[in-house]
Amino acid sequence: MRADIKTALEKNKEINRLFNTFGFKKNYERIENYLSEDETVLYIRNGNVKIDNSGELKESGFSIKDKTPVILAITDKRVLIYFRVLFDEKLEQIPIKEIRTFDFKRNGLTSSVFRITSLTKSVDLDLTCNADEVKLLNDTLLTLIK
Repeated sequence: MRADIKTALEKNKEINRLFNTFGFKKNYERIENYLSEDETVLYIRNGNVKIDNSGELKESGFSIKDKTPVILAITDKRVLIYFRVLFDEKLEQIPIKEIRTFDFKRNGLTSSVFRITSLTKSVDLDLTCNADEVKLLNDTLLTLIK
């Protein structure tokens, strides 16, 4: 596994003790095939996402309806949403320069959701209710879009 991926995973595990990579190890290794040598992974995690949700931002970490289990990686160049189960594989990308907004909604007791919106799509990522986890993702994106 690449050193930048290991560092990003360790950062997530440090701030959120509930975060684990169980069942996603192979996908973390597979996403490396889509990373170029000159880009650095700043944030990476597995989670459930809903792509192109036009509805209101709702935290629903316990519902997997219409969601896909993915690896979400943020590099210094783009956001990657990688999915693979058996023979189905999918990669969606959002160049950093196309990101228009990112918002979150947190219910202090159960979960939170983080939305990244670009010119052509949006990605809603389910997170735990850990405020530090949301802050890490927010700070990572803020440093990139300045």
